Amino acid sequence: MNFTYDPYDFAITGNMFMDDESMYEYKVSAKNPPPACLRVPVPYLPSMDMCMKMFDIYTPGRNLHACVNFVTRIEHAEVLVLEFDCFVIGRDGVNMHKFNTTSSTTATDAATATADDETTTSTTTPSATTTVVQTYDTTAPDLDITVTEVIAH
Repeated sequence: MNFTYDPYDFAITGNMFMDDESMYEYKVSAKNPPPACLRVPVPYLPSMDMCMKMFDIYTPGRNLHACVNFVTRIEHAEVLVLEFDCFVIGRDGVNMHKFNTTSSTTATDAATATADDETTTSTTTPSATTTVVQTYDTTAPDLDITVTEVIAH
C-alpha cells in the first residue's frame, strides 16, 4: 500500500500493489472531501444520516480556509441542508465570510450595476452617490443572490 500527498491538487492518492503491479488506485480530494456522516437510529424512519460536509478547503499562506454545511439525509436523499459561513483560521486570526462572495464599492452617476452569474461590473463617473454590490453564489443550484445598496451623499 502506498499513500502519496499531492500539494498542487491538495489530495491524497492511495495505491495498492501486488507483485509490484498496481491492483487498485484511488484519490481523495482534500479540497472537497466526502461528507462525514453518522447514522441516526430513529424508529419508523428508514436510514437517517446526519452529515458534516466541508468544502472549498485550501491553505492561503499559514491559514486554513474551509466552508461547512450540515446535511440531514433520509435514504441518501438530502432533506435538510444548513449552510454556514466559511472561515479562515490561522496565523492571521479568525475571519468569517460568505461562500463565493465578491464585493466592490464604486461611485456611480446613475447608480447602475449589473451582475452576470459570478462577476460584478459597474460603470463609474464622478458623482455624489456610492453603490455597493455584493454577489452571493449559494451552494443551491440556480440560486444566485445579488444585493445592491445605493448611498447618496
